Amino acid sequence: MLVNAKKGVWCDYHKYQYGATNPKGQVQAAWTIISELPRSSKIPRHYCQECAVDSSKWADGTFFDLKQQIQFAQERYGITQGALNGI
Repeated sequence: MLVNAKKGVWCDYHKYQYGATNPKGQVQAAWTIISELPRSSKIPRHYCQECAVDSSKWADGTFFDLKQQIQFAQERYGITQGALNGI
């Protein structure tokens, strides 16, 4: 499931890199993602727009955005519920 992040939720990548108390680690998240795959831990992941774009780029230059990643998972694993809520 991909939804707009709530106000006051920090980007996980920035938080892990700089620490939650460092101002550089307190970047507002743009997206919240919760995997709905059967083996997932269902832990919400939070990304700012910059980190969402970075996580969508592959080493060979291919761009696979979050919506495409979710669509791929839906088709491959048959997930149908709540896929793009809030967008």
